[in-house]
Amino acid sequence: MVAASGSALSASVSRDRAPVRQQLPPGALVHGIVTEGGQAVNVIPARARARYEVRAPSMELLSDVRARVRACFEAGALASGAELELSRHGQDFAELRQDPYMTEAYVEAARTLGRTVTSRQGETLASTDMGNVSRLLRRGSDVAGST
Repeated sequence: MVAASGSALSASVSRDRAPVRQQLPPGALVHGIVTEGGQAVNVIPARARARYEVRAPSMELLSDVRARVRACFEAGALASGAELELSRHGQDFAELRQDPYMTEAYVEAARTLGRTVTSRQGETLASTDMGNVSRLLRRGSDVAGST
């Protein structure tokens, strides 16, 4: 995200004060860092840059959360008189889909090795590139919660 002119820094951080932050669904996360925000205190910078990451428990929910966050950036730019430029970086990571039979096989194998295992089948554990693979290939869970 790049905001230029007006109060660029105000536009770039408006997401943190936006009501949408409290309205995000469970498991949805927004992380950000201001990478450029001026050179001196008490001076409104002409340009600000920030990088944000949006995560959600599912690809479907990710689309909704992304739209809400985008609307907050647009509102911040409008309210502060800044120009806003948004660009996407990287790939979306899908939720990890676990095959129940493969996961159970993993849990049983771990138990035969003397590990105490709690199956976490059905829980949303992460969004990762392995989640993208799990949409194409059957995959068990190696994050079953062993101790």
